[in-house]
Amino acid sequence: MFAFVAVFLICFGLVQWVAAFGEIRGLSAVGFLYRAGVALGFVTFVSGVYLALAEPFPLLLLWLLPAFALAVGLSLLAGILTSWTTNPTRALMLPRPQDGYAAADVFVPVPEIGPAIQMPASYFAPADGLVRGGVLFVCGASDGRLSFKWRLIRELLAAGLAVLTIDPPGHGDFRAAPMTRSNALKSGRAALAWLRAQPGISRVAVCGMSLGGCQAINLAADDPQVGAVALLCAPVRLDVVTRRTYIREIAALLLPRNLALLREGSAVTLLREWLSLKPAWFGVNLYCLIEELDVLAAARRLGRRPLLIVHGTADAAVPVSNARRIAEAAGGSATVLLAPQATHVSLVLFPQEMRRLAEWLARHV
Repeated sequence: MFAFVAVFLICFGLVQWVAAFGEIRGLSAVGFLYRAGVALGFVTFVSGVYLALAEPFPLLLLWLLPAFALAVGLSLLAGILTSWTTNPTRALMLPRPQDGYAAADVFVPVPEIGPAIQMPASYFAPADGLVRGGVLFVCGASDGRLSFKWRLIRELLAAGLAVLTIDPPGHGDFRAAPMTRSNALKSGRAALAWLRAQPGISRVAVCGMSLGGCQAINLAADDPQVGAVALLCAPVRLDVVTRRTYIREIAALLLPRNLALLREGSAVTLLREWLSLKPAWFGVNLYCLIEELDVLAAARRLGRRPLLIVHGTADAAVPVSNARRIAEAAGGSATVLLAPQATHVSLVLFPQEMRRLAEWLARHV
């Protein structure tokens, strides 16, 4: 029994050190307290080593796997308890003075759909008024304008860009019209017009995720005043999503870079964000809608305007081959950025890739 306790304390101490040094709050037993996390890791690790000195080494090895599993499990539970009130989306919409930006929910008129149609959106702008350009962001299928977007939006703001993120037709809070190709592009045009009318914005870019990427590249192809386009895991076509697809996507979340998502909050924090998503109202089959948007044709119509394609190598829903096909269609104007281990769901929370995307948009806008 002492052998198990010794190995458990060593493992728990190591996990707490990882949580403290890596700022992984979802594994921390003391939340945001860095020094307390280091101290807790030190005390438990040293206590474990002290007990282990009195036990035979083979017995310690025997208990290694179960003790490590228990240490990780208890650390995850502790992370849930210490981060229970963490809500990254709410924090994004309620910036502190030191955050350096302003945020507001707005409504964008879409007269092409109907005279009384108002599209829900959120607008973010640097508080100092020094805006380098504006970015319209379009979310993916059955997604929402804010869910899981806090890292991307913060990186865009840090690059000096204002951001308008919308709920496309049939998504999020926009239930006045179903999602069709026509409604999507009418709403996108209205959003671009609204964004261009904001103070300090002379040039705009579009950025879209998954189905939102299909809409974004079509908007840019139809509007020569859009200066640049960025796509996240955009599909050329969508294979039938099966139970196996979901299993592969969930399994990939166990890859090391995906486990770092616990920096954003506990496992329950991320699960609550996922459960907040609303089912989409489609006016046409999703697979047919993606074919109608014809990403490859839109990429050819972009001409020589800058195009950035960001894609996760572990994307089970939209394989990385889609990114290569879009780049080939766009010719020399496309830049491909592959995110190792990123899945269809986790890509938008990868800090390094989202920072590079924001910097790229700032350069081209």
